[in-house]
Amino acid sequence: PTPTPDAKKNAGAADEKEPSRWEKLRALFKEHGATFAALYVGANAATAAPIMAALTLGGVDGPELVFWAADQLQLTFDLSFLETVPKDLVNAFLALEINAWLEPIRLP
Repeated sequence: PTPTPDAKKNAGAADEKEPSRWEKLRALFKEHGATFAALYVGANAATAAPIMAALTLGGVDGPELVFWAADQLQLTFDLSFLETVPKDLVNAFLALEINAWLEPIRLP
């Protein structure tokens, strides 16, 4: 039996992989231009900076917080490398993660 044109289309679609999150974001920037890029970066910075400031001014010790969370969740990962990472860098990553949680609220 000869495959129908629709079957050929569907077979080709199965070979294509889903674009990564980064590829989707790049496509959005290309499609919507500089205005979208400025809005997206500005919205992220406008929420990430105060979160980082709150963590820093609040005296949050990022590595200790991660160790505590790992203990509470009974994770068995070796996190000893965090002892060599500067506290402010860990706090920055925590701020970026908390910032990501705000994404649905910030850009609905």
